[in-house]
Amino acid sequence: AKWSQATHPNGWPTGAKFSPLVIATHSYKYKMWSDMTRASPGVKEVAEKGMEGTLYNEVMMMKKPGFVSNVYKTGMVSTPDGDTSTKIMVQNMYSMVSLITMIAPSPDWFVGVDSYDLCGPNGWKEMMTMNLLPWDAGTDSGRNFTSENMETNPVDVIKRITSSSDTQMGADADKVFATVTFTRGEMITDSAPGLSAGLLAFLSVSMLAIMGVLY
Repeated sequence: AKWSQATHPNGWPTGAKFSPLVIATHSYKYKMWSDMTRASPGVKEVAEKGMEGTLYNEVMMMKKPGFVSNVYKTGMVSTPDGDTSTKIMVQNMYSMVSLITMIAPSPDWFVGVDSYDLCGPNGWKEMMTMNLLPWDAGTDSGRNFTSENMETNPVDVIKRITSSSDTQMGADADKVFATVTFTRGEMITDSAPGLSAGLLAFLSVSMLAIMGVLY
């Protein structure tokens, strides 16, 4: 496990878990979240409450202008050393993936991936494992995992939580909380009407305090 009482003892909360993942495959024109930007209402809801409905709808709205290909949800990771997995599809111009899950309980802390390109100069990447560190959504000023709601006013920007941040995590903030693995699966030729010819890649995502994705 990555996030555990043994490895991350500072302020260890009862009932530690990760919320359901929200995953989007998209073009370079879309951002689910990113460093030093303000969280959308959907990202805020995931980071503070672990609720994915608003963010899911936000991402779906970006399909119409062609910025997003698909959006996926996984089950909750009910223990910090648990896992979840899913299959996603990426395609030519929609080769990027973003995801987010709440570190729960917490004021507004999360782990995630920001616009990672699964296609490199030599084609689709076979496998990539990423270590995920904690982020603060900038919407709640609580310092502890179980702090009462303290809405940040004015709203701050999304920032990495580090050992120098004013949180109960202390040095634990510089440790890996989760790992996501993207694994390439079978590729098929795309000939669907209305879509440019290209290749579809099926990705498997797993989160265990490791998340895995197969594409």
